[in-house]
Amino acid sequence: MGDRVCEDVTLRDVEAFTVALMHKELAPTSVRNVLSYLHAVFELAVAHEARVDNPGRHAAKPQRRRAGDINPDLQFLSVAELEAVIRPIPDEVVYPEPARTRKRMVVLTAAMTGLRQSELLGLRWKDIDWGAQRIRVRNTYVRGEHSGDGKSDRSARRSVPMADRVVAELGCWSTRTAYGTAEDLVFARPLTGMPPDRTKLSRRFKKACADAGVQVIRFHELRHTFATTLAASGLPLRALQEFVGHADIKTTQIYGHYAPSPHEVEMVNRALQVMCSGGERASSRIGADSGS
Repeated sequence: MGDRVCEDVTLRDVEAFTVALMHKELAPTSVRNVLSYLHAVFELAVAHEARVDNPGRHAAKPQRRRAGDINPDLQFLSVAELEAVIRPIPDEVVYPEPARTRKRMVVLTAAMTGLRQSELLGLRWKDIDWGAQRIRVRNTYVRGEHSGDGKSDRSARRSVPMADRVVAELGCWSTRTAYGTAEDLVFARPLTGMPPDRTKLSRRFKKACADAGVQVIRFHELRHTFATTLAASGLPLRALQEFVGHADIKTTQIYGHYAPSPHEVEMVNRALQVMCSGGERASSRIGADSGS
């Protein structure tokens, strides 16, 4: 709203603000979160008699995406593309860190565990169960605050298995970072120990994609990379649902549409080969009958 006086903001202003947020390509849920916060601000103004009404109360909001709706714009990286992105990521320029840099590690962990960005930023060393090779999702870092609540009950109590590569590289990272105690953040900033800036992290990741010559995706879509890869491997969707923390199995089923299992492709090929060979035999018979 800029420097406008609170009492001068109208319903039309709030709806114009909503349109501006949508033009920034924010997800509908993100826009609704912003509007909910704005609504609370105006409610406080009403309570303190700075306004007589709340212009956000009747403002139109973007529709929530229904569970199971397939997003035609869902993007993800293949395993080869992920390697191309990770391989050239350099050490930090201003504050040099070990070869396995914080930036590299957060990208690798995101793509190979499916954790949300907020879950990665809130991850502490005590949340890693080395013996069981699992990450216990206990904390998130959202809007500058730590929280023990996940996006849903399923998210808050889940654990995610770590591939051998993640275990090896995180183990190496734990011996090199300046913040390696149980209460420290896994991806702490080198000087402050605080979580990385999510905006800078996203921007640098997009640049890394562009530099690698692969499609530029959002940081959140590393989560899609994890889910589509596992869905294609034939992992049962119920197990994948537990790993990614979806409240509804319909949401998890989306990934199966984007990355069909190679076994499914083989079955389709075999079926079509039978159809094709049958068609060829039929054509031969027709040709023979015509010749006779």
